[in-house]
Amino acid sequence: MGNQPSSPTQTSAPPLPPPPPPCDLNCQKDKDLALLKTALDNADKDTDPVGYEKARIAYYTLLNGQGWLNTEKQRIAKDEVEPVVSSYNSKYSALKGEQQSQSVFVNLANNLKAQQASGIEDNAFLQKQLSKDKDRADVLKRLSSFSTPSFSYIPIIIDIIIGILMIAVLYLGFTKVDRIRSFFVSSTDSIDGSIT
Repeated sequence: MGNQPSSPTQTSAPPLPPPPPPCDLNCQKDKDLALLKTALDNADKDTDPVGYEKARIAYYTLLNGQGWLNTEKQRIAKDEVEPVVSSYNSKYSALKGEQQSQSVFVNLANNLKAQQASGIEDNAFLQKQLSKDKDRADVLKRLSSFSTPSFSYIPIIIDIIIGILMIAVLYLGFTKVDRIRSFFVSSTDSIDGSIT
């Protein structure tokens, strides 16, 4: 019977399914987007920020194209560089202001030196006046340190002595007046007795 198998008991393998139809560009892009979206959803921004950023950039670049990638790079550069640039600008402004204020002091010092060189006679006169005023202040300071204290015991002691002397004078005067009176009283008694 020819080349055909003679036994009907042998069966042949089942036919293979047909291969999937070839995927065009849009189909492949959709598959890649689905895979990248899954990777983006699975990436955790807090635990793996680098992996999340890579998945996000890959997904949005495929979705929106290279223009988005360039815009994103500019945004990231601006976000990271802007604070540094503003910091440098503020430091530069501060240094510039400091330089201007220092230049004002340098100019003032130069002007004072020029005035000092041209006005030595004026400075000598002012120095004499200053030394006179300083001497007066020193003299007044010394005089105020030698002044009597605000409370003194001398007037109190003098008042006590005067009081004691006045009491003594009154006592002596009273005793003398008493003797003089008794003299006159006794002499009038003797005169009265001699008349009788």
